[in-house]
Amino acid sequence: MQKTLLLVPLFAVACSYPRFVASKTIVVNVPLAQALTLDCKTHNGDIKIARGEADDMVHVVAKIKVRGHTQEEADRNLERMSVGQGLEGKTLRIYGDYPRPDMNNRSPSFSFTMQVPEHLALKLESHNGDIESNGTTGTMRIETHNGDVRGTSRHKKTWVKTHNGEVRMAVQSEDDLDGRITSHNGDIVIQVPEEARCWLEAATHNGKIKTPSAIHDATIKRRSVLCRLGEEQTEGRLYIQTHNGNIVVRDGTPSGGNAKKLK
Repeated sequence: MQKTLLLVPLFAVACSYPRFVASKTIVVNVPLAQALTLDCKTHNGDIKIARGEADDMVHVVAKIKVRGHTQEEADRNLERMSVGQGLEGKTLRIYGDYPRPDMNNRSPSFSFTMQVPEHLALKLESHNGDIESNGTTGTMRIETHNGDVRGTSRHKKTWVKTHNGEVRMAVQSEDDLDGRITSHNGDIVIQVPEEARCWLEAATHNGKIKTPSAIHDATIKRRSVLCRLGEEQTEGRLYIQTHNGNIVVRDGTPSGGNAKKLK
């Protein structure tokens, strides 16, 4: 009798899971207007940014998915999902728009692939998804809870954070580098120019640290390194930290400037 009581809730939970999936792709050009920053957020889904040819708009390709207990319900849910956009001051917001209370346990997902003007500053966030950005020169602020971060940063200020995932970035600015790159669980591999200038502070709780051979004023401990990149004094500071993972900082520019090629 006790075994039967235990099995009934498990069976009910299994039956309540929405198994049917509906999906669609939305393509839209969003005018940039006077925006200097792109703010894109998604809870479930990847974000991928590349430099576009147009200077006055953002080309958006959004892949949208949602579940339902029947295919008809999943299709109805999908029709209620769209790409939201709005201009707030100098910031253009692009996001997934849907009736949140009605989508509980329906796994709504928005994955964005965007071509943007080269100068645009980026603020990208996903809870469950990878983020990749290449080809822009503005400041970069990236955060994902569960996912990897890859790409290139051509601005001296770079801020990247993932809780569970790897970070592989090429930092290509000619100015003194400044930024914070962190992961709780995952390796971090950073490529910097041979002539990079900054104070490098790297720390890991469980892992190894590898720095370029040409470093100055170094304080090296078992799980942390503080040193200066470049022979000249600098006020720039690049802070890199992971709790569980290795840290590798290399000098030189990867072929094509694409951090995907870092191993």
